[in-house]
Amino acid sequence: MTNEEQILIELQKINLSLSKRSSAKVALDNFLAGLFHSVGYFIGTIVIFFVLAFFAQKYNFTAMVSKSFETMMTQINWAKIVPSPKDIQPSN
Repeated sequence: MTNEEQILIELQKINLSLSKRSSAKVALDNFLAGLFHSVGYFIGTIVIFFVLAFFAQKYNFTAMVSKSFETMMTQINWAKIVPSPKDIQPSN
């Protein structure tokens, strides 16, 4: 028996075992796989969030961001962005 014949026999066995599975079993397997994938993704996201929050708290990251944001806000020329009422021309 050659290697190709052995592969063909194994593929036929796999095909036969797959065709014996009921559609309800396949649907349940797919549902559970999706459910556990989502739960794992959610738990991983929570872990990453808490690790980032831990380091942000440890290195006082919020104070650095606040200071940078304050510096940026003082550099903006607000008169060009938000006109005052005296700068608006009446539309008569």
